[in-house]
Amino acid sequence: MEIAIIGLPFSGKTTIFNAATRGAAQVAGYSSAARPNIGVAKVPDLRLATLSEMYRPEKTTHAEVTFIDLPAAPDGLGQTKGISGEYLNRIQSADALVIAARAFEDPSVPDGGDGVDAFRDIETMLYELAFADLEILERRLDRIEQNNKGARGGDRDAMLREKSLISRLKEGLEDGAPIRNQALSREEARRVNEFQFLTAKPVIVVVNAGEEQMDEVSAIMGRLESEVATDGVLCSTLFGKLEMELSEMDPEDEEEFRTSLGAGESGLDRMVRL
Repeated sequence: MEIAIIGLPFSGKTTIFNAATRGAAQVAGYSSAARPNIGVAKVPDLRLATLSEMYRPEKTTHAEVTFIDLPAAPDGLGQTKGISGEYLNRIQSADALVIAARAFEDPSVPDGGDGVDAFRDIETMLYELAFADLEILERRLDRIEQNNKGARGGDRDAMLREKSLISRLKEGLEDGAPIRNQALSREEARRVNEFQFLTAKPVIVVVNAGEEQMDEVSAIMGRLESEVATDGVLCSTLFGKLEMELSEMDPEDEEEFRTSLGAGESGLDRMVRL
């Protein structure tokens, strides 16, 4: 599975990528011309660990997830202008999306002048995905109208069926229903998959918090579950900078340091398991 990490500028996307994949991608000064960072994370599975301990096989193979950290977001992202161009193409090719939302306070990291508000940014990114799909749907409807003028017989019937489907998807999106939550027949779902709509993909929303916010995690998760989590949208929190630093340690040292901090289970493990 390939998961693309997206989010507004300075949300900590590359920090999360490094922590998840134990990578060392440059965090600051990430060029808009750079290629995406690609790394692999093993999926933690206590059942697999238990079986491996019991039967001691020569090799234990964990499931893996490929994370894609996209280059700098295009100008206008977060201004409800939609996602387009190469950035859209890269997101469309992913199987699922991670939306990084900044909750950490750091005066050395710009916040765009609007202050830090993770839930505002989550809403903005979800809107951006919807706007991107609406643009695709509108272009497809225009093309159907043009092609339908000279169509005959079976071709015309097929176009009318597609027009009905596309119109219904568009109306649903405009009413706030992502495509993944709209009722589709098996044939309609197959057709929808061909378009690689962004709101048809599973989404993991990750609130990137600072170490000083450890006591706030329960409240943040409660609000995520009540306001953001839906069918197809899962939520988690993590301390991105801390997790990146811990990922550079040996596993034993990492566990000891995590315990001393009272950090509990790795937010990365929760995110990857989702």
